This record gives sequence, C-alpha cells and structure tokens, in this order.
Amino acid sequence: MFRLQHPEYIYWLVFIIPCIWILAWAYDYWRKKTLQKFGDSDLVVKNLSGNHPATIRKQLWRLTSIVFFGVMALVNPQFGVKTELIKRQGIDLVVALDVSQSMLAEDISPNRLERAKQLINRLIDRLAGDRIALIVFAGNAYVQLPPTTDYSAARLLLKTVSPDIVPAQGTAIGQAIEVATQLFADTSAATQNNNAAKTKALLLLTDGEDHESGLNEALNQAKQQQIKLYAIGVGTTQGAPIPVYVNGQRYSLKQDENGQTVNTALNDHALRNLVAQADDGQYFALNDGSGDEITDLLRSLNKLEKSNFEEVAVTEYDSRFQYPLGLCLLLLTGYLLQNGYRKSGQRTNNT
Repeated sequence: MFRLQHPEYIYWLVFIIPCIWILAWAYDYWRKKTLQKFGDSDLVVKNLSGNHPATIRKQLWRLTSIVFFGVMALVNPQFGVKTELIKRQGIDLVVALDVSQSMLAEDISPNRLERAKQLINRLIDRLAGDRIALIVFAGNAYVQLPPTTDYSAARLLLKTVSPDIVPAQGTAIGQAIEVATQLFADTSAATQNNNAAKTKALLLLTDGEDHESGLNEALNQAKQQQIKLYAIGVGTTQGAPIPVYVNGQRYSLKQDENGQTVNTALNDHALRNLVAQADDGQYFALNDGSGDEITDLLRSLNKLEKSNFEEVAVTEYDSRFQYPLGLCLLLLTGYLLQNGYRKSGQRTNNT
C-alpha cells in the first residue's frame, strides 16, 4: 500500500517549476538583448564560457530536478508494511444535559449551563475509546448525538446547545432517563453481540428542579438494563434569579404571575434520592466550591468494566523521504561543484 504523507506540498511544484522556467526564459531574453550591443548575440553567447545554450539548458534541468526531489522529500512517500486490527476498549456513556431556563442562573460562574458544558468538554478530552452520546432535555428529551467515538463532533454539537433548542420548558428527568435507556437498547441491537459494551453509564447534569412524572418507571427500566447512573447537581442550594434574554441580550429577570423575581435553587435532596434509588448510582456536586469534580467522576468511570466493542484496521507505514532527499542533495552538490569549477576556470582565464 502506497500513500503520500503530505500531498499538499505537491502544489509547490505546480508553482515553483513553471516560475523557474519563466524566469530562465526572461533572463535569456534580457541577456540576448543586452549582448546585441556587442554584435551577433548568438555568436557572443557561444564564445562566453559557461553560457552555451546547451550548458544553460542542462543547468536548468538540473535545478528543476533539485527542486522536484526536494519537494518530494517533503511530501514523504510511504509504503504500508503491516496492517493489524486494533480493538477499542471502553464503555457506552450517555450524557443527559438539562437545558431548561433555570440552567441560565448565575449562582455559579459563568452560569449553570455553561459550567456543565465545560465539565462535559473536559470529560471528552480524557475519553479514550469510549462511545459517547448526548441527550438534551427540558420539558421533553431529545437525542442530540447518537453514540460515537468521534469526539470532535461531540464538542462541535455541544457548542450549539442552549435552552432555545428545546421548545417545551420544565425538567423532565424521567423522560431523559427513558430516552437514554432506549438509546442504549437501540445501540446494543444495532451492533453485533461481541461489539456491545458490557458497561452502560448515564451521566445526568441538572439542577434537579421541577421533576416531571414517570421517574420511577424510568428508573426501573434503567435498572433492568443495568445502567449506572451518575447525577451531577449543577448550581447551589441558595439559588439565583433566572436571566431573561431577548435577541441574545440580557433583558430582565424572570418573574412569576405576581411580578416577583423567581429564584431557582439546586434541588440537591431530590437528586440524592434519585441516585439512592438507582443501582450503584453516584452523586456529584458542581458548584464554585466543589473542587475538581471531573477527577472524582473519571475515577469512578475508570473503575467500570471496559469491553472490546470495536475493531479498527490500522496500517503501519514506512517513510521513504530519504531517497528523494538523497537525490536532491546529490544533484545540489554536483550543481554547486560544477558552478564553482566554472567560476574558478573563468578567473584563471582572466589572469
């Protein structure tokens, strides 16, 4: 198997080699015009040492070859010498992110939603082989990203997450767990038995406010699939007002029907109860004084049993840049030595 490691450098040849020949032609034209002042330009050129047309063409081809082989060394031709199957080890991880309006509260910096997204990004940075999926929820839950090992796509989609992408407001934690459970089931059914991850983990990031109905049924479904639940409470129990934005600009604070400013607080107690009802669940707090929660979370995830759920064919390539580089240096040395010898001969003749 053959490939070029840096094929983009080939475009240099398209530019440099024509430039060399155009400049050589322009120089030859200028030289003939100048020598016409001394008589027959062709006769004068033939009698000048090193300026015979055949000699100049030979130098031009040599210079072109030097450039060609030099660029090919940068391109680095490679030959495949070995292909092997690499097994990916990891777990299936579904991240369910609360995008309700209460997640815009600024009791933690910069706000609850952005802080949760920062934690997810840090988690993605430390994943290695695990499949990750993203669910967003407020009054309803939606799959934003199906299970994948394309971490760049996960980061890109995470940037677009905001309360505007979910029309119904609320905090339907039960529905988020149901959607995650179904997503795990669909992933297992779509893959071969030996490619299905043994360990399934659900990471729930929410302020826990306004529980909807159906939570107990969703938890029972998750237990049947042996899904590990990790709940991260985002915010503080003291809470903060909810900013209202219009056209991307902060407009006011959310008010109730009596005109009073709404204060939203982390429902820490409810989330701890939720984890207690799950099999091997675990709770983490995400606030300005909670410390390095990502380290604690990763420590727990790393304890989970990993599965060989994907095989990737990897070809090992052997670089051959040294061959065009050697030819380039050989031709360059000959070119410089010949020019040096010619100049030395010209000085001898002049003396």
